Order: sequence, then C-alpha cells, then structure tokens
Amino acid sequence: HYKFDMQNNFDEFLRKARTQIKLCDSLVAEYDRKSKDQVNSVLNYLTMVMFVILPMQILTGLYGMNFKHMPELEWQYGYHYFFTLAACVTALTAGVVLCVYQASLP
Repeated sequence: HYKFDMQNNFDEFLRKARTQIKLCDSLVAEYDRKSKDQVNSVLNYLTMVMFVILPMQILTGLYGMNFKHMPELEWQYGYHYFFTLAACVTALTAGVVLCVYQASLP
C-alpha cells in the first residue's frame, strides 16, 4: 500500500513537472519571438534612415574629393547648387521611402 502511494505521488509529480517544463518552453519561445520582433523593427527603422541619408552622403563624398576639373567648384553659387541638389535628392528618396512604407501598410 505504501509503495503504491509513493508510485502515485511520483507519477503526479512527474506530470506536474512536465506541465511546468512545457509552460517554461512556451514562455521562452514567446520571449524570443517578441525580442526578434523588436530587433526587426529597429533594423527596419535604421534601414529607412540610411536609405534617406545615403544619397547625400554619396554627393558629399564625390564633391569632397577635390578634383581639379569640377566646374561647380568655380561657380559663384556652387555651394548653393550642391546643397540644393543634396536636398532634392534627399527629399526624393524620403518620398520614395514614404510611398513604399504607406503601400506596405494593411
């Protein structure tokens, strides 16, 4: 009789332990999913920011190379030309990002 009670208590303990292990596994999976979603949203934001900033960065790199034969550098309004061009290209890419983002929303 004593041995039978111990066996039943042990079986019940094992069932409860397995239930707790399954619960812990589901909690860990949920935490992993939420943390991956958060990292994914941060990466999406950084990608959009980089997509907007990259054209101006390319223009700055090009005009910062100090070539001898760049007529824009000799113009009276050469810097105004550069900043207008950079602002237009940045606005254009920002508009494209906004349109793509709006189209991807449900």
